[in-house]
Amino acid sequence: MSARRVTAWMTLFVFFMVVISGSLPMSAAGEGTEETARLVKEADEAYQNGNFKLAIEKYQKAMQVIGEKKELAKTKQELFQTMTSLALTYFTIQENAKAQKQLEDLIRIGPNHELDPEFYPPKFLEIFRGVQRDLLGRLTVTSTPPGAKVTLGTAPLGVTPLSAEKVLKGTHELSVALEGYAPVRREISIQAALEHKEDLLLEALPPVIEKSQPQAQAKKKKKKLSPLVIVGGVAAVAVIAAVLMSGKKSEPAKELRFIDVVHEGAVPIDILLPTYIPLNINGVPAKVERVEFRVVASHPGHMEDLNINIVGTDSKTLFNIWNRTQATSDPQVIKGVTEAFNALPGNGTWRLLVQNPGRSPGGEIREFMLKVFFYQ
Repeated sequence: MSARRVTAWMTLFVFFMVVISGSLPMSAAGEGTEETARLVKEADEAYQNGNFKLAIEKYQKAMQVIGEKKELAKTKQELFQTMTSLALTYFTIQENAKAQKQLEDLIRIGPNHELDPEFYPPKFLEIFRGVQRDLLGRLTVTSTPPGAKVTLGTAPLGVTPLSAEKVLKGTHELSVALEGYAPVRREISIQAALEHKEDLLLEALPPVIEKSQPQAQAKKKKKKLSPLVIVGGVAAVAVIAAVLMSGKKSEPAKELRFIDVVHEGAVPIDILLPTYIPLNINGVPAKVERVEFRVVASHPGHMEDLNINIVGTDSKTLFNIWNRTQATSDPQVIKGVTEAFNALPGNGTWRLLVQNPGRSPGGEIREFMLKVFFYQ
C-alpha cells in the first residue's frame, strides 16, 4: 500500500475523532493533557505532511508525557491511541517490524483493545490480528455451584460460568470465591490462540454453630463428708500421683529454632507478566511455627504499581506483603512476620510473586529473605 493511501486513512481517522469529540483524541482534561494534546496534534500534522520522522518523535514524546501521569486509568485511552498512531506511522514507512512491536506493547497493556476496521488499512489490521493471535488465549471457568466470583491476578473477571475471550498468554493466579465455600486459588498457564478450561468443585465450609449458654441447674443439696473421709481421699490421690510421676520419663524442653535463606542478586521486574523469585529451603524437621520475611524492592517513583506476594511450598497459599500502597521511599524495605503458612511443610520451594500491572516498566527486587521457625 502506498504512503499516500495510508496517509488518507490516517487523515480520515483524525477527522472522525475531531467530529465525534469536538477536539483531538488527546484533549481530555487532566494533568499534562494540554501538553499531550499539543504533541499529538503536531505529530498528526507532521504525518499528514509526510514528515514521518518528526511524527514518530512527537508520538514518542507524547507517550512519555502520558506515562508520567499518576492515574493510568484516566490516561489509558490516550496511551492506546498514541501507540496505535505510532504503529500506523511505522507501517506507513514500511517498517512493519517496528509497527508490530508497538502493537505487541499495546496488547500487553490492554488485551481487550480493538481497532475499528473502518478507519485503518486492511494490511495494518492484518498485523494487529496476528499480534492478537500470538499473545492472547481464551479462559473458561465453571464451578459447582455456579455464581462464584473469579479474579485473575488483581483483575475481577465476573462470576461463573464465564468465558474471557482475550487473556494475555503466560502464568496467572486464578482465584475463585463464593460465600459459604472454601476459596480456590491456583496458578494457571494461558497459551496463545488456545482455550484454557477450569471446572471447579467448590467445597462447602462447615456451618458455624453458636454455643448456647448452659441453663442454670437446680442447686442440689451437698452431702457433707466427714473429715476422716476427706483426709483419706487426699492421701490416696497423693499416693497415685507419686506412682505416676515416678514412672514418667522427663522430656527435654523444645527449643524454637529457625532456618533462613537469602536470594542474592537483583532480579528485574517485568511489566504486566508475573515475576517469580524461588527460594529452596531444606532441613525443617517439624511443622512451621511462623515465617519472617524481608524484601527490598525498587521501582523509582512507581512503587504504588507493584503487588507482591509470598507463595508457600504448596504453590497455592499466598500472603500479600505489598498491595499497591503509597510508596514512602525507594528502595522500599518490606519486612514482617506471618503465620499464614503454619499448615504447610517448611521444606520445599518458596516463591516471591511480583506483579507490575502499572504504567511504567523497570524496577527490581534487590533482596528476598525468609526465616522459617520451628520447635525441636
